[in-house]
Amino acid sequence: QAQDLLDEIETDLKKIEAKGPELLRRERELTWLEIFGDFIQQVAILIIITLVLLRFSLVKLTISDFKTNFSSIWKLTILFSLASIFGGLTGLIRYGQSSWSFIELQVLLVALGGLVGGIWVGLFSGILSGSYRFLIVPQIGVYSAVPIVVGLGAGFYRLLRKRRTLSSIEVLSVGAAVGLVHSLFMYVPILPYLPIQSFLTAIFSLSFAEGTIIFLFFSLAWQIFKEQKRKETEKELFRTRLQFLQAQINPHFLFNT
Repeated sequence: QAQDLLDEIETDLKKIEAKGPELLRRERELTWLEIFGDFIQQVAILIIITLVLLRFSLVKLTISDFKTNFSSIWKLTILFSLASIFGGLTGLIRYGQSSWSFIELQVLLVALGGLVGGIWVGLFSGILSGSYRFLIVPQIGVYSAVPIVVGLGAGFYRLLRKRRTLSSIEVLSVGAAVGLVHSLFMYVPILPYLPIQSFLTAIFSLSFAEGTIIFLFFSLAWQIFKEQKRKETEKELFRTRLQFLQAQINPHFLFNT
């Protein structure tokens, strides 16, 4: 096996020498373009999933006012587990195995489940998503633990905050922590083969990207809540004006009669 690997490396080196620096530069640019396109695609998919999740009153209520019971826990677990598995399926369709996408919606949605529903939602949705990952790629079973660790950590943090609404700084911090855990699982096993600068750059990039995506989820939720509150205020104002006009009209109507 080692000899076959050396032969493959030697063949690749000959191809690199034949291509020359200009073609290598173009391939590097195409690789970065592919990474950027993947990031945009994942953000677009997350927005769609977010809009679907926020159509459920239970999700909106739990985000705005953290109150959970047995019924809400299993419902939220099902919702975020299905969403995370769907996010994993998008990676499976594109790459053949969902655990090697740079930005993983599966991990992010498990973390969001923990941040929204608390420790039990994060743990159970992490176990279900981890089981799915193990079925897809059993030979690298260590990556099946990523959703469990992330969901448990995000849920524990939400439990500590109890009924307080999460602030923007808290969401960004937890999102960066999720990206850090994810990146450590991905890059520590191959650390001996990476320059330390590349290792730190990869960890920082993934932490920043996934933290930004988690912040985007809550930003969309807050914006929707703000718009709903504005509409409710307008309806209440219209109702008050109508009652005021009726109060003005009724005495005159009775007097004229």
